[in-house]
Amino acid sequence: MKLLAQGLDITNPALLPAVGTGDGRTILQTFLTNFITIGFGIGAIVLVFMLISGGIKFIAAGSDKDAVQHASKQLTHALIGIVILLSVYAIVALIGGVFGINILQVNFPVIQ
Repeated sequence: MKLLAQGLDITNPALLPAVGTGDGRTILQTFLTNFITIGFGIGAIVLVFMLISGGIKFIAAGSDKDAVQHASKQLTHALIGIVILLSVYAIVALIGGVFGINILQVNFPVIQ
């Protein structure tokens, strides 16, 4: 008896054909590299959103001292986030330069 999905090549068009193929080392390298890159991207997007929304709140606050203080705290937190994000990137680049490894492009050695 042949089932419905037997013999069909079902693929996800949103993924590259090479995703999920290869040995475990290659899959883990790809996952870690993508995870770090996506983390930096999400951090940057959140940062821009916080800066824009804090600026709009600051402008819209007018003479309300509580709203101005809340908006300035949000802008301060966003600027602290920029410093943290850039510091992490600088540390990753420093580690890459000192030890000769590129953390943003993870490569595990092959044990023979």
